[in-house]
Amino acid sequence: MSDRKKEVIGTFLCFFLIGLAFSVILAHAGLLSAGRWQGDEYTLSLYARNTGLSGVWERITGWSPRPVAESLSYLYFCVSNAFDRPLIGSFLGCVWLFTLLGVSGAGWIARARQPVGRAMIWFALFLLLDRPGEVFFWPMAAVAYLPLWGGLAVVTMLLLDGRAWTGRTAWVLSGALLVAAFSSEVGAVTVGSFALLVAMMPGSGKRGHAWSMTLLAPVLGSAAVIGILLSHRGVSHHEIMEAGTGLAGSWGRSLLASVPTLGHEVLGITGVPLILAVLIKLTLPWLVLNDASSDRPAFRGRGLLLCWFVALMCGAAMSVVSAYHQFGILCCERHHTMRSGMFLLAILTLGGLTGCAFRFARQAGLLIVLLLLVAFRAVPFLSDWHVSREVIAARQASWRSGYAQNSGMTLEVGPDGQLLAANTIPRGYWSLQEKDDVPWFASGIMARFGKSSLSVKVGPEP
Repeated sequence: MSDRKKEVIGTFLCFFLIGLAFSVILAHAGLLSAGRWQGDEYTLSLYARNTGLSGVWERITGWSPRPVAESLSYLYFCVSNAFDRPLIGSFLGCVWLFTLLGVSGAGWIARARQPVGRAMIWFALFLLLDRPGEVFFWPMAAVAYLPLWGGLAVVTMLLLDGRAWTGRTAWVLSGALLVAAFSSEVGAVTVGSFALLVAMMPGSGKRGHAWSMTLLAPVLGSAAVIGILLSHRGVSHHEIMEAGTGLAGSWGRSLLASVPTLGHEVLGITGVPLILAVLIKLTLPWLVLNDASSDRPAFRGRGLLLCWFVALMCGAAMSVVSAYHQFGILCCERHHTMRSGMFLLAILTLGGLTGCAFRFARQAGLLIVLLLLVAFRAVPFLSDWHVSREVIAARQASWRSGYAQNSGMTLEVGPDGQLLAANTIPRGYWSLQEKDDVPWFASGIMARFGKSSLSVKVGPEP
């Protein structure tokens, strides 16, 4: 085949890949309005209304040391309270959009081919490699984990370019690391691990000034987040969900229990047969597209890519270990999805070490992988498309009941989907007259609407 024909076919494959990724994102975006509020949103929206910025600071310096996530959620609740509507689809859409724009901007700075297309391919893979669930369709999870993944993806994009320590790129890298550290505790662990590994690299002293200036703010931010976590939530014992496992409170046993869990998560893909999942995961590092050539800095900076790969794996591993230590079991779905996204970025990092040889074959292989993943997600997606109408109808009925002129309200809950975030509010009836028996989420819902009794039931059939 002539070089001209290869170039034409390669261009066609590239645009087909981008078009497929865009279609995947657009299709999932059609489900955004079927996102859910759980007990957290009802409680925290009222908390934001009553306490203002002082409440945000109190949460950041105590229970939730996530400055980015807490600030964004506060802005969201301010707008939601102003309109007296949950505005779930609009808010989630903004978080998705800004995540994509951030990764695309990093691709432009890194001078990658088709930076917007590359960002969409990465985002589509994140959607397809695990159940999107809470990370993509639950506001309180999305506000933490999508900025976290976006920050980590920006760092990955810049490190693949190889010029991450020079000029404006260094400032963007520093900002992305800080966003990751301030979005979630797992981000702080990842950033801290990366800084430590970079400091231990042979020859790091030659560029010590550039590295220290780039990493100073992220390291300080990570240390602050981890310090607050260990001194507050880390010493709490009321979050234990399963004491019988013997894991809660024991770092050693939690570490041992995490090994098989991590092995399964690294190689597996939810809803895909294990053998096929292993094949996809093992071939992805050689299929992801990379623009680096042997004379680019990316190939002369493999040590940094390896440091980033190890840091991503350390952050994901700590997510499992800390879950066992804090809860006694592996919790929660959003953590699993986020780890899948981190494993994806680790795969992309490994792909940066393989160069750009066999570009035509790599494009074709990646297209096949995307089509396979789409095929496995097609039936769950179509099912959720029908379920979404019932979820939206149930939410609308709930808010009408909340603002009705009576002392009680009914919260209607739509069915759980296969890709959408599952409902966590149990069915039942509670009244403020039975104060000792009212759980926190029921109290929050009643307080949000000014009611004295609450009934939670399955929503109406569509």
